[in-house]
Amino acid sequence: MNRILLIIFILASINLKAQTDFPALKQQFLDYRKADKQDSALFIARKMNQLAIKEQSDTSYWYGLSLRYQGNVLFKQEIFDSVHFYWTKSLTFFELNRPNTEDHASSLNNMGLFLVAVGNYSKAKDFYLKAAEIRKTFFGPESHEFLITINNLAISQLRLFDFRYAESLFKESLEARGKKSGENNIDYAVSLNNLAGLYHEIGDYTKAEYYYLKSLEIKARLVGENNMDYALTLNNLGTLYSDIGQYSLADSMLVKTLNLKKQLSGDITVNYSMTLNNLGNLNMNIRNFSQSLYYHKECAEIRRKKLGVEHPLYAESLNNMGILFLRMKNYNLADSFLRVSSEIKKSVYNEYHPDYVSTMTEYAFALSKTFREFDAYFILRTNFLKKSKQIADNFEWLNESQKEAYWKKESEFFDQLSWFANEAYEKVPEAVGLNYNSALVTKSKMLEAKISSENYYREVDELREELAYHRRLLAKMESDGSNDKEKLDKLHHEVDSLDKRLTISWPEYAQQKKNLSITWDQVQQNLEKGEAAIEFVRFYNEDDSIYYYNALVLKKGDNNPTLIKLCKEEELTAIATKMGYSAYYPLIWQPLESALVGIKTIYYAPTGELYNVPFHALYAPKGKGDEVLAAKTDKRGVIIQNERAATEQNAEYLMDRYTMHQLTSTRYLAMGLKQKEKEKIGNNMAMVGGVNYDYLPGTQSAAKKTKKNKNASRSSQSASGKLAYLEGTKTEVEQIASSVTPNNWQATLLENNDATEEKIIKLENKEAKSILHIATHGYAFPEYNFNDTTISRNSLRYAYRYSTNPMVRSGLILAGGNWAWTGSDTLSKLGAEQNGILTALEVSQLNLKKTKLVVLSACETGLGKIEGSEGTFGLKRGFKLAGVEQMIVSLWSVPDKETMELMTLFYSDLTKTLNPVTSFSNAQKEMRNKYPTDPEKWAGFVLVR
Repeated sequence: MNRILLIIFILASINLKAQTDFPALKQQFLDYRKADKQDSALFIARKMNQLAIKEQSDTSYWYGLSLRYQGNVLFKQEIFDSVHFYWTKSLTFFELNRPNTEDHASSLNNMGLFLVAVGNYSKAKDFYLKAAEIRKTFFGPESHEFLITINNLAISQLRLFDFRYAESLFKESLEARGKKSGENNIDYAVSLNNLAGLYHEIGDYTKAEYYYLKSLEIKARLVGENNMDYALTLNNLGTLYSDIGQYSLADSMLVKTLNLKKQLSGDITVNYSMTLNNLGNLNMNIRNFSQSLYYHKECAEIRRKKLGVEHPLYAESLNNMGILFLRMKNYNLADSFLRVSSEIKKSVYNEYHPDYVSTMTEYAFALSKTFREFDAYFILRTNFLKKSKQIADNFEWLNESQKEAYWKKESEFFDQLSWFANEAYEKVPEAVGLNYNSALVTKSKMLEAKISSENYYREVDELREELAYHRRLLAKMESDGSNDKEKLDKLHHEVDSLDKRLTISWPEYAQQKKNLSITWDQVQQNLEKGEAAIEFVRFYNEDDSIYYYNALVLKKGDNNPTLIKLCKEEELTAIATKMGYSAYYPLIWQPLESALVGIKTIYYAPTGELYNVPFHALYAPKGKGDEVLAAKTDKRGVIIQNERAATEQNAEYLMDRYTMHQLTSTRYLAMGLKQKEKEKIGNNMAMVGGVNYDYLPGTQSAAKKTKKNKNASRSSQSASGKLAYLEGTKTEVEQIASSVTPNNWQATLLENNDATEEKIIKLENKEAKSILHIATHGYAFPEYNFNDTTISRNSLRYAYRYSTNPMVRSGLILAGGNWAWTGSDTLSKLGAEQNGILTALEVSQLNLKKTKLVVLSACETGLGKIEGSEGTFGLKRGFKLAGVEQMIVSLWSVPDKETMELMTLFYSDLTKTLNPVTSFSNAQKEMRNKYPTDPEKWAGFVLVR
């Protein structure tokens, strides 16, 4: 009996000792992990597992924990098959034995990590949501554990391109971490890095750089530069600089990252391959093809060994090598790599996933290079529909600045269709129709995508949220490859139903959807015999690194639009705007003539540098063409007449041959443009002129008249100095008023000290007039190169001149504007609300929907930074965003005297026709007859709709 008791006591002691060892082993495991001794940590985890099994305690807490610990180490070592085995067993154990505990949540979170690592982002979301729910209940919404899972969930949604949801999660995590522990902690730095990654993905590079730099600074201070957390953000920042073309800086950062990762974890990890991939892309961009191929081959080999040949990251490597071979003109190899990459992506994602669409687009280009244009066309046509839908869905939920950044990044696909049409139009005429549809989608898309918030109420907001949720759910099921047809059909029905309800409840939403889905045949339906619509397109040719321009001509009865090849961009930029009336002709109009036989009326939409061309004043030279007349000076050397161009005698301008209508996009023909043109304009207007640029609040001093110069210009391009008073603008608005008031028109004059920015800003909403006429100095400054060291830092106080925002670099000068123009804050110190400089950005925030016509009788009001198909970022865009449909703007520094003549003629005629289009054409023709060889005096203005 005593022997039996002794044995029992010994066994109990052994069991107690083993149990006592588990906490010690756990601590030992954690210490090894912290010291990055992964092999030692794995040994301890396995020892824990063996002890638990030896004691036949595979239902004990320590058994489940040891499984998870083994998976943790193997995950760090990227041995994913074994990770799946241990983490699955651990999750099953805790679901059965300790459900809804932190251990259960940790196992769920780990499964999410595993699924993201193997590319199954949709399925990962389910595990993260369950883990987040448990951790929120167990620890609270600001706990470290809950916020880790929220971050992980956001990363999975970012990979699924659900930007809106990902941003909300990243922001929630960032705010909670900042609130709980302040900004000086590593978790806060991680959240900054993740949020930067989202902005990087959608193309908002300014925000991305800000958050990356902030994250990097915190990490450097807290953990030092010899750390993997630091390397992660350094890699991301280097990739960002590569994407924005700062290649030297990017290369130094990425090479440093590569060496750091090799030192910390070796050169055969997936983490290491990420930087190899980024260096491969950078070297491809700078055309260092041999080095790029080296990096991409190394990257692909690591991913093949670590992840297998069905992983999306391996597919990404094949995709990048395919693109590289395209650039190297090895089209057969490009075909092979891109085809295999697309097959992998289709099996992992689905055919609607952006990564798959992107690879198929590159594959189509490879096909077109190997004389398979028909196959390429069908792929591109399908991708056009997918891309259009994907972008439309994202546009609905992004804010304005994010839309702009996102579109700038995504628009490249649509621009590439112009290249394809240029190559394939003879074999595949339908490619031109696809190109035309692409132009209809892209031309000023940001303008059309701005939905009015008028009549925006709670029901609409709830519908938007519900529709967004159902779309995300549908995207998830489709991404997962669900074959539950009944559920998918039901979800499609619910999305369609919600979309229809939103369409009915929110007219602006319905109109936007309609506007952005217009096709070339709908435009054609609104053309009559003798009319043509022309979409000008611009594209980049990889073969010679040159931008080209083409014209897509559409007429009644055409089976497809006609593609006409035009010229290189460098040929356009070599011509001075006011010196090229005949020089432009052979480049952009003569090639069109054969397609315009019998045409009398032309609706055209420019792009790129063509926004600066005065189409109506172009002519075919019969002799030498334009003659450049030298500038004239007085005896003191002061210029009294600038250099200018004189055209040939009896020149036949395009406006003599055609009735020409410049449009932002020819899609407006399918949006009722002709019907709107017949609408009579209201007989009330507000006019600004005779502005006192030296005005000070609280004084009654009148504008100081300067010595009259018959060649005075409304230019404001001087780098310094006050702007001169424009006597002609005062005469102009007063003559206009005297010509319209006898015809029962109401004319509000804002002159001298009354022409303040405050009063003009108030001319919106209910106070808006049918016509807003502004005669003053205007400006449009080019983008400043901050690498230029010839300008003093003091000069940079002129924010509107050196702003990075092109909508600030364009504007109008109003009463008191000379103070801010010369860098003084005098007006603000005297209590003025505004500084007298109305920028295009400020204009864009106004509500001018009731204003049917804006006339900017000032200099360069039609200029600004040209953003490809999106148009000119300047005053023209500002007023369009404010809701104005018709504008008369200037292309150059217009002469004071002749501008006054043109405007007086225009309004005198407008009182009779009540049609701005007709009256502007009549006035310009009269000026053309008066100054037949001097188009500088009348061709600088254009009416844009």
